[in-house]
Amino acid sequence: MRRGWLLRSGPDRMTTVASNVSLSAGRRNSAAGPNESGAAAVHVAQIADSIPAMLYYAGADGRYRYVNPAYCSWIGKTSASLVGAEVIAIEAGGTDPAGAAEVQRRVSAALAGADQQFHLARRQPGRARRLAEAHYVPDRNDDGEVAGFSAMLFDVTGHAEALDQSHRERERFVHIASHDLQEPLRMVASYCNLVDQRYGQALDEDGREFLAFAVDGAARMQALVDDLLAYSRITTRGREPLAVDSGAGLRAAMTQLRAEIDAAGAEVTHDPMPAVMADEIQLVQLFRNLLSNALKFRSPDRTPRIRVSAVPEKHGWRFTVADNGIGFEAKFADAVFDIYRRLHTHDAYPGTGMGLAICKSIVDRHAGRIWADPRPDEGVAIHFTLSSPAEGTSC
Repeated sequence: MRRGWLLRSGPDRMTTVASNVSLSAGRRNSAAGPNESGAAAVHVAQIADSIPAMLYYAGADGRYRYVNPAYCSWIGKTSASLVGAEVIAIEAGGTDPAGAAEVQRRVSAALAGADQQFHLARRQPGRARRLAEAHYVPDRNDDGEVAGFSAMLFDVTGHAEALDQSHRERERFVHIASHDLQEPLRMVASYCNLVDQRYGQALDEDGREFLAFAVDGAARMQALVDDLLAYSRITTRGREPLAVDSGAGLRAAMTQLRAEIDAAGAEVTHDPMPAVMADEIQLVQLFRNLLSNALKFRSPDRTPRIRVSAVPEKHGWRFTVADNGIGFEAKFADAVFDIYRRLHTHDAYPGTGMGLAICKSIVDRHAGRIWADPRPDEGVAIHFTLSSPAEGTSC
């Protein structure tokens, strides 16, 4: 836990120090051109070997040149067996298919010159599952070419377990609270409906209006509790991301919303959709919420048009769901993703104010970004990013 706290309290400084030590130790052991000698080299090796963080250096061929004892212990192999071995084969060997694809993608990116930071889970036979926060920092020679990369891994298993426990406790609380709230809400709605059926004719106009307010209030609270429960389960019940066809997820969301799309007379079009690393169920939910949001806030003056597109980025894809609806002012671009945030009254646009908050939680869980590009009275474009599968990975 403390190591995870230290990492987050000063990640740039810690990464720089560890990177320099790993880099120096790796170059010292590499035939590509040592740049330390004598006592200085010995001191560098001693520092690298004594650092509790897990360090290694890999050459341009993706093979280990140096590994420190902490890394050997975490991998469960000796230094002699690791030096010269392929990083991808070793680090991907103790994880699941999704983790293996992630390692392959990250190593390839580091050797292409891009800094990498991600989480790596590993399970050795007879040992509990461990989770590390991994940093890959490319090493460039005097000509600017990538000569390899230094790696720093910090064991965050304790931190992750504490976070998982917190999520489980939160879900239990929300589940209990929602169950205890739902039953009286159902009773209120049921008895109000009974009153309306049996005595509705005896009530004056005001009485019937008051009764309608009570029924509507109970229904709105039930919807709010349902959305709160769905929000809490994004992190606790999500599945491991796998290579999935985002087009299939979009089509599933459109099928679920077919009645709403037809009722609005909306035109929904999309580009060819790529494969991404995602929880397939949550990807469908993400598309469904964004499409539903675009349908809800359509303009009464024109035919609703929704365009879903995807463009490649350095390590993944940027998706855009753009509409020609009522839009909103740019000053609310961040606030719309807050929980329970509403820019309009419930009477004008029914809903709980949870839709985009759920979208943000899903994208955050996938280590992506989501943001809005609004245009008042013209529409809004919601962008989000997802990672690409490693080469050779099929959906």
